[in-house]
Amino acid sequence: MPPGQLTLNEFEAAIFRRLAEDYAVPALAEVSPHVLSRKFTGVGCFTDFDPRSALPKLSDGPMSLRAPISVPGVPNGLSATLFVKAGYPECLEVYAFGEELWNGSTDGFSIASA
Repeated sequence: MPPGQLTLNEFEAAIFRRLAEDYAVPALAEVSPHVLSRKFTGVGCFTDFDPRSALPKLSDGPMSLRAPISVPGVPNGLSATLFVKAGYPECLEVYAFGEELWNGSTDGFSIASA
C-alpha cells in the first residue's frame, strides 16, 4: 500500500465494497474518501480519512468485515474495521489475527465469501 497515495488503493476499495455488501449500504461501495495518512504497525495498519471528502453520510460506529481476508504470509488472515464518526469514514483499521505479523503487502489478497 503506497503511503503517499491520496485515494483508496485496490485493497482498501475491496474492503469498502465488501462492507457495502455486509451492511447492505450499496453507496459505501462508491465512496472514495481522501486519504490523510497510512500507518503500518507490523500487525496491521490504520488509514485515516478526511471526513469531508466522503458522501453519502453513514451511520456512526464501527463496521467490521464479516469474513476474513487471506494474504500470503499471514496464515490466520486479516480482518478490517471501518470507524464512522459524524456520518463519515474516519479510519480503516486492518489487523492480523492472533500474534501474527503482517508486512503490509496485499499482493494476492482475497476476501472470503460470506
